[in-house]
Formats: sequence, C-alpha cells, structure tokens
Amino acid sequence: MAKTVELKLTEAELKYVMDLIYDNIQNGDYWGNKEQFMKRQSTLFNKIAKISDELILRKVRSTNGMD
Repeated sequence: MAKTVELKLTEAELKYVMDLIYDNIQNGDYWGNKEQFMKRQSTLFNKIAKISDELILRKVRSTNGMD
C-alpha cells in the first residue's frame, strides 16, 4: 500500500482542489498514463467528496441544534 501523509486544508482550499479536479474531468485533461491518471483522479475526487459531504452535514446539524 502507498504511504499516506496528513494534509490540513481550509474549506476554501478543499473546494479549490475539488474545482480543479472537476475542471480536469469536464475538459478531459490528464498527464502521463491516462488509465493511471483517471484512476488516481477518481480516488482523490471520491475522498474529497466524502470530506465535503461530512463538512456539509456537520454544518446542517450545527445550524439545526443537532450537534
């Protein structure tokens, strides 16, 4: 398994990375081996989407006094 690292991002930075990935998907942009790139991009997109979903749920719960 690949080595992992911890990276802390603000919500704005997280959204920026998500937007970059989304733009690459929409434009069909990739670098190097297409199959490897697409797999890596999909994995990263899914990880970021999960974090984004959790942040949204946390905000909704907090707003509605459910925290």
